[in-house]
Amino acid sequence: MQKNTNKKKKGMKPVYMPHLRGRVVGREAGMRSLKVMGFIVMFIFIYTLLGGALSFDNAYLRVLCNVLML
Repeated sequence: MQKNTNKKKKGMKPVYMPHLRGRVVGREAGMRSLKVMGFIVMFIFIYTLLGGALSFDNAYLRVLCNVLML
């Protein structure tokens, strides 16, 4: 038995892309930028402490410290 393939296909529905409403200088943008800046400062501080500590010449101690940190 064959199915009737002469049926009309329904048209595709348009796709509406979601977008956010707001201003560039809104409160959420300011809070998010402060949060990102805080993370950057935190990583700089951690790297300053640990980067200097892990740059000593003894290879065994350097590998041991890196393994312990992981």
